Amino acid sequence: MRTSRLVLVAALAVSGFVLHGVGPAIAQSAGSGWSGSVDATRSYLSADGKSHVVDHRHITLQVSATTNLRGRQEINVSWAGAHPTGGTVADVNSGDGANEEYPFVLLECRGTDAAAGRNRIRPETCWTQTWAERFQKDNTTGYPAWRSDSYATTAERGALVEAPDPRPAGCFRPALAERWVPFVAQGGVTYAGGSVGCAGMAPESANVGGGGMPSNATYGVTGADGKGSAQFDVWTRDENASLGCSDTVPCALVAVPVMGISCDAFGTELPAGQQPPANVADTADATCRANGTYQPGEANDPGKAADRAVTGALWWSESNWRNRITVPLTFAATASVCSVVGGERPVTIYGSVLMNELSAQWEPKFCTDSALHPFVHVQTSDEAARNLLGSGNIDAAFTSRPPAGGFARPVVQAPVALTGFAVSYAVDDAQGNAYHSLRLNARLLAKLLTQSYPANTLVRDNYPALARNPMNLTVDPEFVALNPGLPHYTAVEAAATIMMLSTDADLAWSLTSYLDADPEARAW
Repeated sequence: MRTSRLVLVAALAVSGFVLHGVGPAIAQSAGSGWSGSVDATRSYLSADGKSHVVDHRHITLQVSATTNLRGRQEINVSWAGAHPTGGTVADVNSGDGANEEYPFVLLECRGTDAAAGRNRIRPETCWTQTWAERFQKDNTTGYPAWRSDSYATTAERGALVEAPDPRPAGCFRPALAERWVPFVAQGGVTYAGGSVGCAGMAPESANVGGGGMPSNATYGVTGADGKGSAQFDVWTRDENASLGCSDTVPCALVAVPVMGISCDAFGTELPAGQQPPANVADTADATCRANGTYQPGEANDPGKAADRAVTGALWWSESNWRNRITVPLTFAATASVCSVVGGERPVTIYGSVLMNELSAQWEPKFCTDSALHPFVHVQTSDEAARNLLGSGNIDAAFTSRPPAGGFARPVVQAPVALTGFAVSYAVDDAQGNAYHSLRLNARLLAKLLTQSYPANTLVRDNYPALARNPMNLTVDPEFVALNPGLPHYTAVEAAATIMMLSTDADLAWSLTSYLDADPEARAW
């Protein structure tokens, strides 16, 4: 069963700021979309060397934004015409996604297809987070599916491919067959990886799934109709220095629609004498030709093995890699450019952490334009910034409202941004797809903020005041009436509360003012 998602987050960007002597801000375009396509195929070579195309698909791809991107920006990616995915996992950004059959793999890679040498995109310059996404071994016949790849070079079909020599002492002894896909960092350092990362991994990696920040490598799910979509989290060198993408280091979004290994298990394209032994060729052929054990849309079952030949774990194989769609990405300059430019001393502006994304976009403009004055945003709570400004300890502050009774000294107030609070959520419908039409009201928000849902039986049974309340939002009759058809869960604690910034942020003031102005929420 697919794990449900229900997470709500309140967010607010401030509506103005107070400062002395800084010029006007300039907004920049978020970028433009991109579309492309590929004719992807899978074929088999029989023992007599004849080729048979067994799958052909015209795959189209659309990307919402590709230029002037910023770190942690999410771009919408959608596709059509791909092979339906089976063995789906709850978190498509986890290493577990590599076990899906026929996933639509999305990767951020350094380089371009047009470049040559170290600047050309190749699997070694694409980011994945766990060792298992870059290492394969076999101790059965020694001829796993990747050794039968008809599009791979002779060297790539060897028994030990790209294994470090000498082998690190921390690595297990060699298997009958091993395929290593090292990661090459921006600075040129090569991380060999290997089993459990025994030969070294990039510092941003995790040798186990679920550790640290989730990866942006995405094992997208394609529906039975051949269509799918995902939000892809773009990283710059500020988020991943080893990958190193920036306004000066070209990178791309690479979509790899997994079609499965195109087979040459009998070695008809290998040099004489390098063919698999006759007693394993038939087995190798069957292994390579496997076309999946899961039905489209069927959830992954830990007790059911996937057919490795069609899983995302072999995204790097030439059979899959050759069908890639490469989408060039360009990035906006980050605030780090200011330390290089130097020049006059920047104005220090204290204030709301919610202005961070905006100020990070403005700082490069202000420090590189001689007509403007450079500034640095020091993130503090709104209330602290107001107090510091009122006492004369700072000269400028980002804040969304004046202090009660006004400032104790003369200040100039200038509006620079206008927005409001928002409730963000990740909720799945009854079919396990992202739900985009959630409806809430002020009273439901008040219930979430005050933690009136017990969330679990332990809390319900030990707090009489909550004993008769719905277990969480999904089973609250008021919520059900606004959102008919959504699944009901009695054991999802994420559906019992809402996450938000601390009460020192003006977000809390704005949100609670909204609740206080609603008669039903106030009465409740």
